[in-house]
Amino acid sequence: MRLTPATGLYSASRLGTLLAAAVAIIGWLNITNDVFDAATGIDAHKAESLVNLLGGTPGVRLRLLVAATALLAAAAAGLASLCVTPGGAAFDPTLLVVMGIAVALGYAYQGPPFRLGYYGLGEPITLAAWTLAVGAAYYTQLPPPAAPATAVGGWVLPPAAVAARLSALATAYVTPSAGLGVPAVLVVLPTALILLCSHLHQGADDAAAGKRSPVVRFGTRGVAAGVIAGVAGMYALQVGAAATALWGKGGGGWLPPTAAASAVVSVPLAVRLVVFVGRWHAVPAVIRLAKYVAVRLHAVHGLALAEGLAASRSPYWTPQY
Repeated sequence: MRLTPATGLYSASRLGTLLAAAVAIIGWLNITNDVFDAATGIDAHKAESLVNLLGGTPGVRLRLLVAATALLAAAAAGLASLCVTPGGAAFDPTLLVVMGIAVALGYAYQGPPFRLGYYGLGEPITLAAWTLAVGAAYYTQLPPPAAPATAVGGWVLPPAAVAARLSALATAYVTPSAGLGVPAVLVVLPTALILLCSHLHQGADDAAAGKRSPVVRFGTRGVAAGVIAGVAGMYALQVGAAATALWGKGGGGWLPPTAAASAVVSVPLAVRLVVFVGRWHAVPAVIRLAKYVAVRLHAVHGLALAEGLAASRSPYWTPQY
């Protein structure tokens, strides 16, 4: 089985539902992270923590957990609706499996009893979870599977069919014509950069709480070097992937040239971030702003990349249903 390459057609309704579910999941993740961190005391000096902003009492933490759980439930309902194939012919749980793993990783990052972020595993977990999430977004736009005659309950795809769809999705990451692998990395890398930048001003608090974050392990200079290398690697990948389309055989490649050209609009923010962390990495009161620069870079770069990918399919970039 082979997943169909990008065609320039998309489902606006499925895209909107997925984005709404993704926003709800991010809300759940950020709220629960603040609650779990408050329990360990690591966010005692984090002014923007929701727990601290709302008073920091046990009652506040409980209400925030209830709100976060409601967001996750709403996201699950939205994702489940995307599992129903057009026309209601079958229920394909592949999307729920992929996003379920991503959500589980997000919980394990800070949630008890795992708290894997306290062992310095936050960045690898972020990379893995977001790679899955981008694949899930890609999957929602693929042609739906046919309902097999042996579907569970006459409607749900059997495990073998789901396994085949998961295998095909995994293959799409390493298949240039599928258009998934490089864009996924270009979404994941700046996401990890935000997390790296958020550590820079928290070295003392992390060490006091026993958290082996990157800044505790490598110091602010080491983390700053990692941020700079990540920014450079992101643009090098984007240009190199586009070069495979310009000079590769058969007109194929990992990334359309228009998508690489879109990187130009985010370069000023990238330069600002590199200069900022290089100069102020050892000054907590100043470097705490680095994560906001990284967030803006992620947003501008991601939107430009999306526009570049859409332009590469113009004039065929039109809703399918």
